[in-house]
Amino acid sequence: MRKLLLLSCLCATLLSIGCDSSTDGPDADETGNTLGGETAVDFAEKGDTFSLGLWTEPYINGLSNMRDSVVITSNENGIVTTFISMRFDSTFARALDTALGIEALPQVGKNVLIETFRRRFGATIDTADKANMRVEFSTKMKVTTEGIQEFMSSGGDLTRPFTVVKYGSNVGDRYTFTDVDGNNLVREVTHKSTSDDYQFGFINIKVVKVDQTGFPGIGRATFYANHRFGLVNVDIVSQAGKKLEMGVYPW
Repeated sequence: MRKLLLLSCLCATLLSIGCDSSTDGPDADETGNTLGGETAVDFAEKGDTFSLGLWTEPYINGLSNMRDSVVITSNENGIVTTFISMRFDSTFARALDTALGIEALPQVGKNVLIETFRRRFGATIDTADKANMRVEFSTKMKVTTEGIQEFMSSGGDLTRPFTVVKYGSNVGDRYTFTDVDGNNLVREVTHKSTSDDYQFGFINIKVVKVDQTGFPGIGRATFYANHRFGLVNVDIVSQAGKKLEMGVYPW
């Protein structure tokens, strides 16, 4: 089940897409966790839907055996609620295990991650039917014309956002945060396009690339974001050293 939790957490981080300025305390400017901008964002309107795509190199058969539904259910002054539903079979579960290199993870470790995930997201997890397993949950993020913030790291505390990306950031800028479990997290801008150098579907776009090391339960994550489309991709490198890419496509 750990592979399921990792995927679900990534979906939550990727797919809720910000609002007037908000802070996580008097040092929010210093930590990079203030966010201004307009809350009317094209890709974050109620009813907007998204699709996911998973990729490894070399590609692992079975990763396509997932049916996802990602829908924005509300946008209240930039606080965006997204409902995420994923249905999959045991073939997909085994493929994701292989992609993340966690086939040998003991069941006790998986159970800990399951409970952590349920606590963080209030998720419904049903694996009784191995041909039609599912995970469903809602998550909130803040989305503005200036960037994206998430509240998963604060355990859902809307007064303590953690910045995923600011489109105006420069290489070397950092966003820092202490999460609900006391982990000190750092996200750092490692690339900012000056030309359309990132392939997104059938077009090329500019992106801001943000790296996070010490990602709880994963290892390392890299976020790619564009001011017109929001988060467009997340690369993760698992603790086993395996890389998995997840693209997000607005429809």
